[in-house]
Amino acid sequence: MTIGNHAITFEGRDVVLYDVEKGVTKPQGEAYALRSDWGDQEAFSRQWDALMKDPNRGKLEALILGAWDEEMFDASTSALVELLKGAAGELTSLEAVFFPDVIYEECEISWLQQSDVSPVLEAYPKLKTLRVRGGEGLSFHAVRHEGLRRLIVETGGLASGTVAEICALNLPNLEHLELWLGSDNYGGDATVADLAPILSGKLFPKLTSLGLMNSEFANDIALNLAGAPILEQIKTLDLSMGTMTDEGAEHLLNNPALARLERLDVSDNFISDAMSERLRAAWDGRVYVDGQKSDDGDGWFYASVTE
Repeated sequence: MTIGNHAITFEGRDVVLYDVEKGVTKPQGEAYALRSDWGDQEAFSRQWDALMKDPNRGKLEALILGAWDEEMFDASTSALVELLKGAAGELTSLEAVFFPDVIYEECEISWLQQSDVSPVLEAYPKLKTLRVRGGEGLSFHAVRHEGLRRLIVETGGLASGTVAEICALNLPNLEHLELWLGSDNYGGDATVADLAPILSGKLFPKLTSLGLMNSEFANDIALNLAGAPILEQIKTLDLSMGTMTDEGAEHLLNNPALARLERLDVSDNFISDAMSERLRAAWDGRVYVDGQKSDDGDGWFYASVTE
C-alpha cells in the first residue's frame, strides 16, 4: 500500500472523481472522491454542494474525501467530520468512507491534523468501512456500532492513547482491523504493551483479519504473538511495512499457531534473503515477503510511512 497516489479502488469499487456536471451515475458500483487541486482550492466546496443536491445522493454507498483546505497542516479534519454529520440525512445508504485521501505531495501524513472521528460512526449506523489517515489529533470516543466490519487507521505515528481509545470501541461485528503504528518521532509512542487487549482476542469477537503494520517495534510484536489468543480466530495477519529483522522472523517460525493462518504478510521489512526462503518454505503460498528494505549496513531500521 502506498500514500504516494490517490486511491484508485475502495472497498471493491473503482474510484472516480466526482464531476459536478455528471453527478453520481453508479451509486452502488463506484466510489466517489471529492478533492481540491492546488490550482483550484474551491473545487472541494463546489463538489460537496453539488453532491448535497445530487438526485442519487441517497443511493451513494462509498465516499472519499480528499484535500479540502489549502493549509491542511493547520486545518483539522473536524470540518470533514461536521460535513459528514450534517449530511447523514442525505447520504442514507453510505457504507464506506475514507478521509482524508491526501498524498504526501499535498501534505505529509504526519502533518495532517485529525480529530475525533467517532461522530461519523454515530451518524451512520449502516457504515461498514471507516478508513482514516493521519495520527496527529486523531481520537475516538467510546461508541457502539453494530454495522462496522472494517476499521483502517493509517498514520505515521499512532499514539498510545489513541490505541487505547480504539480498544474501547464496542464493535461486535468488526472483521478487519488495520493499524499503522508509525514512528515515535511523529507521535507514535505506542508500544507492544498497548496492543495487549487486541492480542488477547477479547475485544472483537468476529475479527478475522488483523494488521499491525508500519511498526518500529515489529520484532516485539512477533515475539508477543507467542501464545496470543487472537491467533485462534484470525485468518490473515499483516505485519508489513515495519522494522522486522531475522530476529522477529525467527519468532514467527517458532510460533506453531501461525500455521492456522491463510495469509501472513511480512513484506517491506528488513528480513534477509535466507530468512525469506525459510519463511516461504514454512508457509508455502501463504506468506508474502517481497520488497524487503536494507539498512545498508548502518543499522538504521525504519517504518515505511512516517513523515
